[in-house]
Amino acid sequence: MEEKDADFGDYDQNWSALGFDADGLQDQLGRRSSARQLFRKLDKTKEWIENNYWHLPLADQDSDIVPVNEFWADFAAHDHRTPFFSEHFAQSAGNIHEMLLALAVLDLPFEAKEHNVELAEDKMTLT
Repeated sequence: MEEKDADFGDYDQNWSALGFDADGLQDQLGRRSSARQLFRKLDKTKEWIENNYWHLPLADQDSDIVPVNEFWADFAAHDHRTPFFSEHFAQSAGNIHEMLLALAVLDLPFEAKEHNVELAEDKMTLT
């Protein structure tokens, strides 16, 4: 099989029969080769998973992260068909991990209701 020249000289008659001229075809091919490439083959996707608590080495990740206290006992005994609130919420402030878990299970409203402040001698009551 014979190799053809880049100017498509031998194909002039065939392309002109289709309505193309050899120079127009070369111009078209030149524009296509200088066009921006829209598709690139990407590397394989890597899956990253988080397996550590924030700033806590793997060796320290054990059951002591969230200790048993009255707040978690209230949560375990709670009937989950009603919103969960516990007066022992402050006991879940041992570390940031326990605090975030406690905030996740509390059913806090998005807007605060009207509250009442009572001051009496050396005592303040917020209801």
